[in-house]
Amino acid sequence: MDRRRLLGLTATGSAALSIAGCEQAGLFPPVQIENAVSDDARLPTIDWQMATSWPADLDSIFWGAQLVANRVAALTDGKFVIRPRAAGELAPGLGVLNAVEEGAVPIGHTVSHYYTDRGTVIALNNGLPFGLTARQQNAWLYEGGGLELLQEVHAERFNIIQFPAGNSGVQMGGWFNKEINSVADLEGLRMRIPGIAGQVMERLGVSVQMLPGGEIFQALASGAIDAAEWVGPYEDERMGFHTVASYYYYPGWWDPGSSVEIQVNLNEWEKLPEQFQEALKTAAYDANV
Repeated sequence: MDRRRLLGLTATGSAALSIAGCEQAGLFPPVQIENAVSDDARLPTIDWQMATSWPADLDSIFWGAQLVANRVAALTDGKFVIRPRAAGELAPGLGVLNAVEEGAVPIGHTVSHYYTDRGTVIALNNGLPFGLTARQQNAWLYEGGGLELLQEVHAERFNIIQFPAGNSGVQMGGWFNKEINSVADLEGLRMRIPGIAGQVMERLGVSVQMLPGGEIFQALASGAIDAAEWVGPYEDERMGFHTVASYYYYPGWWDPGSSVEIQVNLNEWEKLPEQFQEALKTAAYDANV
């Protein structure tokens, strides 16, 4: 056998083993569907409004919600329509979980660390200080029983089923209006930072502020806060933080792999035809990985 043929066979075999390994490990979604409803004209047409925690002009994150909506529509021949709305249109940016829980909206797109006052366990879906990276987080969610655990918690506490639908990766450490050279410099600092990270910063003397994304710029510009964390360079520049704060630090040790999630009211979820449920699961998975 000549060398080129041997290399070709080796590459083909390696690729096949890699794909088989991914399938066995569950890295692909359990159900892959090209079109969920093309052969069943009896399925209803459903139109949902989706509350989000994001300004509509923040294309990277708000676009993630639209990506899920577009995928669901494609998989259902347009029979299942989801319409993402900017923060404040259907629910406050920090109140999406509450709105979904109460049935004010059927579906939301948000991050769990906005709601750790309702139970810190839900922060496990959003990354913990010095915690898992995006790849590690997905391994735990899909192969370590993490998703089942979180869905059980959300169902019992909030009447919600949730699905990971995107991950920012490691985030930046935030924008500051003064130079930070030591832990002592944090004392008395007014900083926008949510979740368990905020609890840690409080113990370091920071006055923690909870603000939705759309209010951060004005708070920094007016001096209502001294510092804020958001996501990373692209998103932060879009928000204009560099024009009102002089110091930018990294990494965000509190966000090694921040996961965005889809939240669905459990009563509304159970009303969906199975094909629509599978379409939404697949769309969320596609957005996440």
